[in-house]
Amino acid sequence: MEQLFVDLEKKAIANPQRLVLPESLEPRTLEAADKVIAAGVSQVILIGDKDEIVGKAQEMGFSHIGDATFVNPADAQAMRNMRFFFRTFARRKE
Repeated sequence: MEQLFVDLEKKAIANPQRLVLPESLEPRTLEAADKVIAAGVSQVILIGDKDEIVGKAQEMGFSHIGDATFVNPADAQAMRNMRFFFRTFARRKE
């Protein structure tokens, strides 16, 4: 089973994707994001207030969360950029 994860990690590193995580203050989300960032297998985008997310991650001992991209829904321009990204991405999938 471990070889399966090694193979998946190699494929992910060879073809990195974006991983958008909306529940950014949940402990399991932070743990997964920290592991993904540390392994370099994906660009992680966390939805929420950067200071709040990084603070919670530091309290839990996660050291890689600061390397994520943060999109705060309270920031109107950031949300317009995200909507544009998702529309563009959806068109490529068709």
